[in-house]
This record gives sequence, structure tokens and C-alpha cells, in this order.
Amino acid sequence: MNVAIPISRFDSSGGIRVLTVLANGLAARDYNVSFVVPRGRHSPFFPLDPGVNVHIVGSDAGDSLLGGLIKKVQLAFGLPPRVDVAIANAFMTAYSVRFSKAIGRCDRGLYFVQHYEPLAFGAYGQGSAWLKKVRTIAARLTYHLRVECVTNSRWTAQMLREQHSVNSMIAPLGVDTGIFHPDSVKCEPGNAQPFVMAIGNSNPIKRFDLFAATARALNKRLSSRFLVASHSPTLFRVDDLDLEATASRNDYELADLYRRASCFVSTSAMEGFGLPLLEAMACGTPVVTTDSGGIRDFCKDRYNCLIVTSDRPEDLAAAIEEVHANKELRERLIRSGLDTAKEWPWHRLIDAFDACLKGQYAEGHR
Repeated sequence: MNVAIPISRFDSSGGIRVLTVLANGLAARDYNVSFVVPRGRHSPFFPLDPGVNVHIVGSDAGDSLLGGLIKKVQLAFGLPPRVDVAIANAFMTAYSVRFSKAIGRCDRGLYFVQHYEPLAFGAYGQGSAWLKKVRTIAARLTYHLRVECVTNSRWTAQMLREQHSVNSMIAPLGVDTGIFHPDSVKCEPGNAQPFVMAIGNSNPIKRFDLFAATARALNKRLSSRFLVASHSPTLFRVDDLDLEATASRNDYELADLYRRASCFVSTSAMEGFGLPLLEAMACGTPVVTTDSGGIRDFCKDRYNCLIVTSDRPEDLAAAIEEVHANKELRERLIRSGLDTAKEWPWHRLIDAFDACLKGQYAEGHR
């Protein structure tokens, strides 16, 4: 079966990471998989299986609103010949896939929804108020394009069902415990300069400003070091904090940072799933997180993480302090986090898409 995945670019985002895992997994099961991507944005960040093709179309039209529209038209017309199924991802590619289907470039379209996009690209997105409004409307319409929806969590599926009366199949994400695993000796508070860790992302929905405010509040309680892992570390340096911003070039380096951290913190306003939290758990690192939606699929308060329901920096700081001060709680979070990570292997994502591609569709598959 020929499967095409149109994307606007290869980058280091979590969404592209998931699509790379999906493409590699399907190729390993003898699907003929191609990424379709504009020229100039076609260099993969994450390693691709030799069986995954990169089909380059058009040229780089830039990041303006017009450039984005041009790229989507290029993707719609640029699918390779004889595509059986095209898989949309970020919301504008849903229009590309729907149009490709209408003009006979593909037989069937799927829409892999990794966020609730009217919020992720609308209210919480970047840009002016009118641009956010346009994106919100465009994102809402994508769920009604007669393209089958596949979601990455029960929470995302619930949002589509409740807000749009759209049913979807769930293809859960996972973690590679061959890469993300604990050291034999875990760094404890007070040993080997531990630090509080976060992932740096400039998207407003990730709320780095809340993490910085939390760090300041925590410093009033106990002396702490902070580390932000990002592919653009210069964006996340804060003068009044002992904060190191560092780049992780691959998953192995990222896993090492998780292992060295005394606590991992997520301050996101919304997550379709929350993959970094699961990766931190797999590395034996306690997690403190805001209640950001999709994390509820695997996060359980005071069992494998601490969930803070307010957006007050003081409340997040208090939770981080509790993780460091309460040894019994800390050990429980580490132990339960490791158990949780074992329940989320990547093959479940591939199994779900394999079933869907073969027509064995089941709403709520998990």
C-alpha cells in the first residue's frame, strides 16, 4: 500500500517526531511510505528508515500567510503517483489532502489530529488577533472535510466528539524505553548538582514565561538550578536565574538530560498528549505538570506525577519543592512513572494505523 504524509517542513518539533516514528514503523511493515515536503524544508531532523522516501515538491515559499497557502497547494498537487492513503497532520495539510482526494491524487484521506487545533493554532497561537481568528475558523472546518480523523489521545478524541460531533480512532503515542531509561544510580537532590528541567519552546501555548516565573518563586523557597533543553537555546536565557539553556542534538542526549534532572516541569496550557512527560517518567525523573488536557491519558496525580490545577507560579513552585523534600513521595513518583512508561510502547501507534489503513476501523481503539 502506498502511503503519503504531506508536511510543510521537517523540523525538531514533537509532531514531526511522531510522524517519523509512524513512517518508520509503517515502512517496517512493508508499507511504501513517502513524506511529501517543499524544497528547502526537506532535510529530516529525526532519522528515517531507508524504506521511507522523501518526495520533494515546488520550492520554499517562506513563512508568510501567503507562503503557507502556496505550500499547501504545492502539497495538494505534489503527491507521488498512485497514492492509496494520504495522512494529513497540522491542520492546513488537511485541506491539501482533501483537495488531493477530490482531484484523484489519492484514494483515501486520513487526518492525524495531534492537538485540538482551534486552540493550539487559534487562541494559543502566534500572530495578531485577526490571524488567530482566521486560524480558529480554518481549524474548526478541517474536522468536517470528510477526511477520517485519527487522534493521539482520548482527550483529543473527546474534544472532537464534544465540540464537533466527530468520531475518531485513537492511535496512542509511546516512548522508546531502549533510549529513555534510568541510570543505575539516579541523581538525588543534594548530589552532583541536580537541576529542575523543562523543554524550551517559543510557542505561547507552552508558556515558558510561566516556567520562568515558577523558577523565580522556587528560588525564594530553596536554592535551585534550572535547565531548559531546546534546539534554539539562545531564546531561553534569563539573566536573573541560574538557568542553563542547552541544545540536545538527538534523543540520546535528551534522555541523558532527563536522567540528570531532579525534576521535570511542564507549564503548557494544552497538550494533545504530552510526550516529554512520558519520556521523563521513563528516565526515572519525577514530573510536575499543569493540567493540560491530553496528559490525562497517562498522568495520575500523586501516583506518577504532581498535577497542579492552577496557573500560579507559587503553586507550581510548592509542588516542585514537595518533590524534593518528601522522599517517600519522590520515590513513589519515580517507581510509578517507570511502570507507566512500560505501558506505552510505540508499537501501539503503528498497530492502530495498521488496522486503520487495512479498514479495520474502530472508534476509541486503544
